[in-house]
Amino acid sequence: MKGNGFSLIELLVVVLIIGILAAVAVANYGVLVEKVYSARVMNLGHAVRHAAERYYYVQGHYPVERKHLDITWKCPKGFDCIWREDGISKITFRRSGKYTIIFSFIRREPPYTNMTYCVAPKGDKYRNKLCKAVAGNGEDISPNDKMYSRYRIK
Repeated sequence: MKGNGFSLIELLVVVLIIGILAAVAVANYGVLVEKVYSARVMNLGHAVRHAAERYYYVQGHYPVERKHLDITWKCPKGFDCIWREDGISKITFRRSGKYTIIFSFIRREPPYTNMTYCVAPKGDKYRNKLCKAVAGNGEDISPNDKMYSRYRIK
């Protein structure tokens, strides 16, 4: 007897397709969330870098403390912020257990001066995937470093 409903196989196929789509969405969700967090850090980092550059052009050296900048800021939620006070060369935003974004100011620290880059341990596929997503490219700018991968953020 033929009914007007769906067969069991048709329902299973629909459930399978929905499951595959959900798995793909969940896999990409974490990367998208990290892109949002990193965008906040990028905006703040650029503002801090520009404030440090302004200070440099007026005073002739980079600020030793955060309070010398002409902007006030606090560390974004979910990040540890490290302000280097030994002649200020960089500010580091560390997303605990995930990746690190570094804004370098001073021109005397080659090869990573005046650039922004994301750092992840070599061999950790998940963290490197996050850094590549944050950086927007897949180029490791430190291929000879055996411990860390660095992805330049443009």
